[in-house]
Amino acid sequence: GLHYFNVLGTALILTMLAGCYHYLIDRAQAALRAMASTDPLTQLRNRRSVFEAIRREESRVRRGQPHLSFVLCDLDHFKAINDRRGHDAGDDVLKCVSESLLAGVRDVDYVARWGGEEFLAVLPDTDTQGAALVADRLRRSVEALTPKVGSECLRVTDTLGIATLADGETAEQAIARADAALYEGKRGGRNRVVVAAAP
Repeated sequence: GLHYFNVLGTALILTMLAGCYHYLIDRAQAALRAMASTDPLTQLRNRRSVFEAIRREESRVRRGQPHLSFVLCDLDHFKAINDRRGHDAGDDVLKCVSESLLAGVRDVDYVARWGGEEFLAVLPDTDTQGAALVADRLRRSVEALTPKVGSECLRVTDTLGIATLADGETAEQAIARADAALYEGKRGGRNRVVVAAAP
């Protein structure tokens, strides 16, 4: 009886240890996945992660789901903030803007740091008119921000370009059109929303 008790006890202990081991491994893998898909500064999706989401949404459109729009956002005169007040101030501005952008979209939308001071919002089931409304709301929310650097409150604005995926167009091509619209807005005076020309 003692022998069977020892065998059973050992088996239970090994089972518990194996369960703990697998739990820790699963947690570590989840943490690594999060690190691989998240921008460390803003905690938004990174470029690689948002492209995976774009591919899924692009497939839905190809299967007949309505519309997929992109809003590309670039902060105005951001280099001047870094140059005059330092990169820590720039980082604080990026974090503040990220929170504002994320708060301004739906749960089904995606917001990612596209690179530097650029952000991309992916809006499923949203046509150009709807995307323009979202973009202007995001523009106004950023304009209303007053991130504090030391004793000074900064004024931040952004320029946004919009494109809706067209028939026969890839997501990359639509984003390139949004980028062209964004730079048209920069040339036109900044702090504005510009809808991309049709492909």
